[in-house]
Amino acid sequence: MTSTGQKLIELFNECLFSKRENSNKRVITDREGVILQKSYDFENNTFATHAEIAQEFGLSRERIRQIHNKALRKLRGFGRRANTDIPCKRLFDLLIYEVESSKGENTYEQLISFWNKHIVEISGDKIVKLCSHLLYAENKDINRNISAYKKWKKLQFAKIKREQLESYRAEKYKQKIKQKQDWLLSNVIWGEKKRIWKNINTQNLEPKREVNQDSDYITGYYESAKCKRKIQYESGIELNFILMLECMPNVKFFVEQPTTIEYDNNGYNHKYTPDFAVFLESGEAFIVEVKDMTGMADARVHRKFSALIEFCDNHGFGFLITDGKSTIENLLDRKYNKEFENEILNRLNDKKRKTMLYNEFKALREKYEIKWHDFLSFVIQNNLGFYPFPFKLNHSNSHQIYRERVIVHYQNNKNTQLIQ
Repeated sequence: MTSTGQKLIELFNECLFSKRENSNKRVITDREGVILQKSYDFENNTFATHAEIAQEFGLSRERIRQIHNKALRKLRGFGRRANTDIPCKRLFDLLIYEVESSKGENTYEQLISFWNKHIVEISGDKIVKLCSHLLYAENKDINRNISAYKKWKKLQFAKIKREQLESYRAEKYKQKIKQKQDWLLSNVIWGEKKRIWKNINTQNLEPKREVNQDSDYITGYYESAKCKRKIQYESGIELNFILMLECMPNVKFFVEQPTTIEYDNNGYNHKYTPDFAVFLESGEAFIVEVKDMTGMADARVHRKFSALIEFCDNHGFGFLITDGKSTIENLLDRKYNKEFENEILNRLNDKKRKTMLYNEFKALREKYEIKWHDFLSFVIQNNLGFYPFPFKLNHSNSHQIYRERVIVHYQNNKNTQLIQ
């Protein structure tokens, strides 16, 4: 509270029991003074209602309102007309000067500005009401100010609630992003040699290939504020993964299609370009292959990822295969129909039929009412060779690097959690 606000309270309290100009008579009666004192007890910061005062005096609420308003009219009248330096005059002059010099186009805005500047510790309802009665003679002017203040207060309350809600949502969003970030980083698999990348010129980090714009999947470019350039994507889950990286505070920058890896398969040379390289604020980096659950179980992806694991081990990267929400770990502990499992394994173990094609698989799936993710879990847990397009299922999954570094890693994590 400023000195002006304190002066307002002191002068008002003096007015309650002060005498008229050149007279021994009081400005207001004892009863009027007590009613105003109870209505505006600034010292204790308590403000009795008309109903509470009425009960104490044994009068009606309306009668107390009439006495209240009449007493304030008296204070205003004597303050406006007095020629000598009585408390009412000083109080009136103080309000005229301070309120009119306050910012605001309308009277209620000036009153709110005065309250905010000098006496915000006291209820704004009471200050606006008191000042309006002391400044204006017409009831319409008084009521207009009080109504306008109540409307303003309602808008302010709604604004505060909206800001609190936005703040709450922002905090929840931060927590959600942190949870996603913690989850993502906890699933990165690191080799023995972890390299710290320093002083990287991000301008030299360009994608090694263009995405296929004619693809049947969602393709396009995202303007990345973190990378300061357009990032290309060739599927919806890649776009979602980009949006996730963009929000994570520990991710310094990332690059799509970061490198081309050559590998040998049955005497043939192949090339493979992973989806993203992610560089952290700590200087560490890992390479990500973004695949849906079907892709995670695809033997051809295992073949590519085995080459990626060797590349990451040699160059100090971590590695991760995910759809942005889950990893292959989600398939490792999934329960499925064991009768379905036994029938497929028995058929695959038959020397005459080493490979199962789609029609045969479809019939068994319908027979046992197997969900697709249950089937993928069955493939991973039994280390089968699964080829989605065209569909083939056999025992020829020879990509042990992938199994040893990825699947065994998550199995060990599960066992550790169970022990703890």
